[in-house]
Amino acid sequence: MKTHMLPKSIISILLFIAVIISIALPVPMWAKYLVALSLYIFGAIGCNFIVVSILDKSGCPKDSTENCGQGKTIGLFERFLIILLILIGRYEAIGWIVAAKALARHQLSADTQLSAECFLIGTLSSFAFALVSGFLITTLLGT
Repeated sequence: MKTHMLPKSIISILLFIAVIISIALPVPMWAKYLVALSLYIFGAIGCNFIVVSILDKSGCPKDSTENCGQGKTIGLFERFLIILLILIGRYEAIGWIVAAKALARHQLSADTQLSAECFLIGTLSSFAFALVSGFLITTLLGT
């Protein structure tokens, strides 16, 4: 797994540098849109490997991070929605996503303490990446 982390980490760093340059320097608007689109895609799809790394480092069981296809898919959709809601300025709707996740978690009350902590760590790190990506895009585009 570590051999695949290096290229993704380098892509993350290069994208971050492109965002900072696009915000700080006068660049053509088409370049800003290209960087914003890249950031949107990375914020929604590309940060899956970062969330899985955080779960691994926090002591979540290996089987919960390797075989979490549904969790990755749900995380992908929620990050797409959160970034989109930030871009259109509907911040209050993000609360509905948080409420839906809390309700779903409450329905799964038979899980262990460790499972609940892993769920919370994954959700909060996923939300954090989506929020940062969304606000970076709005800063980049000046909206």
